[in-house]
Amino acid sequence: MNEEKITWKQAVGRMWSRSFDFKGKSAKAEFWPCVAFQSIVFVISVLLLFVMYNFDMSYSIYVCLQVVDLLLIAYCLVSVIPCLSLTARRLRDAEKSVWWSVLVFVLGLGLVIVLVYCNLEVQEQRPLFGEGAESLFQPEKNEPATIYGPPSIFEEE
Repeated sequence: MNEEKITWKQAVGRMWSRSFDFKGKSAKAEFWPCVAFQSIVFVISVLLLFVMYNFDMSYSIYVCLQVVDLLLIAYCLVSVIPCLSLTARRLRDAEKSVWWSVLVFVLGLGLVIVLVYCNLEVQEQRPLFGEGAESLFQPEKNEPATIYGPPSIFEEE
């Protein structure tokens, strides 16, 4: 399926602009740059924490690192809702239940399952009603309608 090409900046911008939109759909091109961006921010935050608590440094550098790390942690906490809504939209686009996004909070296997589901290709959907819809209860156009259902008692043979 053809997906539009968007930049990382556009994808992250869409994530933030649709923060509370849990009902729409999001393509893979919108989902994966946001996952990569969030992962980079999280890794930087963890590395700064590691550096702050495992190495001796001057007090001023320590305070600067602590402020930056607090800002990164605040960003990660604030971005939980936009990331959940993006995951819910991506799962809906992949034709999976939105409730799978709850597994994100289960580290390890749950996160892997959700990421695999988010990477699924979208099947082209047939309409349920109207033009192009298939129904088990309607005959094909070239078949007589009498083969469906009980025979009519008023029918002549």
